[in-house]
Amino acid sequence: MTDNLLNAILKDLKTKTVAQFQLNYTGWYLFGGPLLEEEGDISYQTDVISPLAFQKLIADTNPGRIHSKDIANGQNVSDSQFVYEIRKKPTNAFSDWITIGRAMNNDIVLRYPTISKLHARFEIEETAFGDLLGFQLIDNNSTGRTVHNGVFLKENQKAPVCIGDVILFGNIQCMVLDATRLWDLLG
Repeated sequence: MTDNLLNAILKDLKTKTVAQFQLNYTGWYLFGGPLLEEEGDISYQTDVISPLAFQKLIADTNPGRIHSKDIANGQNVSDSQFVYEIRKKPTNAFSDWITIGRAMNNDIVLRYPTISKLHARFEIEETAFGDLLGFQLIDNNSTGRTVHNGVFLKENQKAPVCIGDVILFGNIQCMVLDATRLWDLLG
Protein backbone atom coordinates (compact mmCIF):
# COMPACT_ATOMS: atom_id res chain seq x y z
CA MET A 1 0.00 0.00 0.00
CA THR A 2 1.46 3.39 -0.95
CA ASP A 3 1.58 5.92 1.87
CA ASN A 4 -0.32 9.22 2.04
CA LEU A 5 2.85 11.32 1.75
CA LEU A 6 3.86 9.60 -1.48
CA ASN A 7 0.35 10.09 -2.90
CA ALA A 8 0.43 13.79 -1.94
CA ILE A 9 3.85 14.20 -3.55
CA LEU A 10 2.71 12.52 -6.76
CA LYS A 11 -0.37 14.78 -6.90
CA ASP A 12 1.73 17.90 -6.27
CA LEU A 13 4.18 16.93 -9.01
CA LYS A 14 1.30 17.26 -11.49
CA THR A 15 -0.18 20.50 -10.15
CA LYS A 16 2.71 22.61 -8.82
CA THR A 17 5.75 24.33 -10.25
CA VAL A 18 9.20 23.35 -8.98
CA ALA A 19 9.31 26.48 -6.79
CA GLN A 20 5.87 25.74 -5.27
CA PHE A 21 6.87 22.12 -4.68
CA GLN A 22 10.08 23.18 -2.91
CA LEU A 23 8.11 25.53 -0.63
CA ASN A 24 5.71 22.71 0.34
CA TYR A 25 8.41 20.07 0.96
CA THR A 26 11.15 21.73 2.99
CA GLY A 27 12.41 18.71 4.94
CA TRP A 28 14.60 15.71 4.24
CA TYR A 29 12.95 12.51 3.01
CA LEU A 30 13.61 8.77 2.75
CA PHE A 31 12.47 7.35 -0.59
CA GLY A 32 12.78 3.65 -1.23
CA GLY A 33 11.48 0.15 -0.94
CA PRO A 34 12.58 -3.47 -0.68
CA LEU A 35 15.36 -4.76 -2.92
CA LEU A 36 13.72 -8.18 -3.00
CA GLU A 37 10.19 -9.36 -2.43
CA GLU A 38 9.91 -10.48 1.19
CA GLU A 39 7.90 -13.58 1.96
CA GLY A 40 7.93 -14.57 5.60
CA ASP A 41 11.15 -16.10 6.92
CA ILE A 42 13.50 -15.90 3.93
CA SER A 43 17.20 -15.74 3.42
CA TYR A 44 18.20 -12.78 1.32
CA GLN A 45 21.12 -11.21 -0.43
CA THR A 46 21.80 -7.51 0.10
CA ASP A 47 22.99 -5.69 -2.98
CA VAL A 48 24.75 -2.39 -2.31
CA ILE A 49 24.58 0.08 -5.17
CA SER A 50 25.63 3.68 -5.70
CA PRO A 51 23.17 6.62 -5.55
CA LEU A 52 23.29 6.95 -9.35
CA ALA A 53 22.65 3.24 -9.84
CA PHE A 54 19.75 3.50 -7.35
CA GLN A 55 18.21 6.34 -9.37
CA LYS A 56 18.56 4.22 -12.51
CA LEU A 57 17.01 1.24 -10.72
CA ILE A 58 14.00 3.34 -9.75
CA ALA A 59 13.65 4.71 -13.28
CA ASP A 60 14.08 1.36 -15.04
CA THR A 61 11.14 -0.57 -16.35
CA ASN A 62 11.51 -3.45 -13.88
CA PRO A 63 8.16 -4.72 -12.59
CA GLY A 64 7.16 -3.35 -9.19
CA ARG A 65 9.24 -0.18 -9.42
CA ILE A 66 8.19 3.44 -9.86
CA HIS A 67 8.48 4.51 -13.47
CA SER A 68 8.64 8.18 -14.41
CA LYS A 69 6.48 7.51 -17.48
CA ASP A 70 3.81 5.81 -15.31
CA ILE A 71 3.71 8.77 -12.92
CA ALA A 72 3.38 11.19 -15.83
CA ASN A 73 0.51 9.08 -17.18
CA GLY A 74 -1.22 9.07 -13.78
CA GLN A 75 -0.78 5.33 -13.22
CA ASN A 76 -0.47 3.87 -9.73
CA VAL A 77 2.88 3.77 -7.99
CA SER A 78 4.17 0.40 -6.87
CA ASP A 79 2.86 -0.68 -3.48
CA SER A 80 6.41 -1.51 -2.41
CA GLN A 81 7.66 2.10 -2.68
CA PHE A 82 7.42 4.71 0.09
CA VAL A 83 8.42 8.22 1.11
CA TYR A 84 8.88 9.24 4.75
CA GLU A 85 9.83 12.65 6.01
CA ILE A 86 12.79 12.38 8.37
CA ARG A 87 11.21 13.97 11.43
CA LYS A 88 10.16 13.23 15.00
CA LYS A 89 6.73 12.01 15.99
CA PRO A 90 5.43 14.13 18.86
CA THR A 91 4.82 10.96 20.90
CA ASN A 92 8.36 9.54 20.66
CA ALA A 93 10.22 9.49 23.98
CA PHE A 94 13.71 10.17 22.55
CA SER A 95 13.96 13.93 22.13
CA ASP A 96 17.12 14.03 19.97
CA TRP A 97 16.60 10.78 18.03
CA ILE A 98 14.50 9.91 15.02
CA THR A 99 14.02 6.17 15.33
CA ILE A 100 13.63 3.69 12.46
CA GLY A 101 12.29 0.20 12.96
CA ARG A 102 9.52 -2.36 12.63
CA ALA A 103 7.73 -1.42 15.88
CA MET A 104 4.83 1.00 15.54
CA ASN A 105 6.23 3.42 18.14
CA ASN A 106 9.18 4.39 15.91
CA ASP A 107 9.28 7.73 14.11
CA ILE A 108 9.77 5.93 10.79
CA VAL A 109 8.04 2.56 10.70
CA LEU A 110 9.31 -0.01 8.16
CA ARG A 111 7.12 -3.11 8.52
CA TYR A 112 9.37 -5.70 6.85
CA PRO A 113 10.83 -8.98 8.19
CA THR A 114 14.45 -7.84 7.75
CA ILE A 115 13.91 -4.76 9.92
CA SER A 116 14.52 -4.94 13.68
CA LYS A 117 12.02 -3.48 16.16
CA LEU A 118 14.40 -0.56 16.81
CA HIS A 119 16.72 -0.95 13.82
CA ALA A 120 18.58 2.37 13.63
CA ARG A 121 18.26 6.02 14.47
CA PHE A 122 19.08 9.46 13.19
CA GLU A 123 20.60 11.81 15.75
CA ILE A 124 19.48 15.35 15.11
CA GLU A 125 22.18 18.02 14.77
CA GLU A 126 20.96 21.57 15.38
CA THR A 127 22.41 25.03 15.85
CA ALA A 128 22.09 26.79 19.21
CA PHE A 129 18.98 28.46 17.73
CA GLY A 130 17.31 25.15 16.87
CA ASP A 131 17.96 25.25 13.11
CA LEU A 132 18.61 21.84 11.52
CA LEU A 133 22.22 21.22 10.53
CA GLY A 134 21.80 17.57 9.59
CA PHE A 135 21.67 14.04 10.93
CA GLN A 136 24.00 11.27 12.08
CA LEU A 137 22.89 7.71 11.22
CA ILE A 138 23.48 5.08 13.92
CA ASP A 139 22.79 1.33 13.82
CA ASN A 140 21.18 -0.09 17.00
CA ASN A 141 22.85 -3.53 16.71
CA SER A 142 20.16 -4.61 14.29
CA THR A 143 19.96 -8.18 13.04
CA GLY A 144 19.52 -7.12 9.40
CA ARG A 145 22.33 -4.52 9.62
CA THR A 146 22.48 -0.96 8.39
CA VAL A 147 24.61 0.07 5.41
CA HIS A 148 25.40 3.71 4.65
CA ASN A 149 26.76 4.46 1.16
CA GLY A 150 28.13 0.92 0.87
CA VAL A 151 29.70 0.78 4.36
CA PHE A 152 28.29 -1.54 7.05
CA LEU A 153 27.78 0.40 10.28
CA LYS A 154 28.92 -1.16 13.52
CA GLU A 155 26.72 -0.87 16.59
CA ASN A 156 26.54 2.78 17.71
CA GLN A 157 28.90 3.91 14.90
CA LYS A 158 27.90 7.37 13.66
CA ALA A 159 27.77 8.24 9.98
CA PRO A 160 26.98 11.80 8.83
CA VAL A 161 24.00 11.81 6.46
CA CYS A 162 23.84 14.00 3.35
CA ILE A 163 21.25 14.54 0.66
CA GLY A 164 21.75 11.83 -1.99
CA ASP A 165 23.05 9.19 0.43
CA VAL A 166 21.92 5.59 -0.02
CA ILE A 167 21.01 3.65 3.12
CA LEU A 168 20.09 -0.01 3.53
CA PHE A 169 18.02 -1.02 6.53
CA GLY A 170 18.01 -4.83 6.22
CA ASN A 171 17.06 -5.25 2.56
CA ILE A 172 15.10 -2.00 2.40
CA GLN A 173 17.05 0.44 0.27
CA CYS A 174 16.44 4.15 0.75
CA MET A 175 17.79 7.34 -0.66
CA VAL A 176 17.93 10.57 1.36
CA LEU A 177 16.32 13.34 -0.69
CA ASP A 178 15.29 16.96 -0.41
CA ALA A 179 12.48 18.58 -2.41
CA THR A 180 14.68 19.29 -5.44
CA ARG A 181 15.82 15.67 -5.70
CA LEU A 182 12.29 14.37 -5.08
CA TRP A 183 11.14 16.52 -7.99
CA ASP A 184 14.01 15.34 -10.21
CA LEU A 185 13.48 11.66 -9.34
CA LEU A 186 9.69 11.47 -9.46
CA GLY A 187 8.73 14.44 -11.65
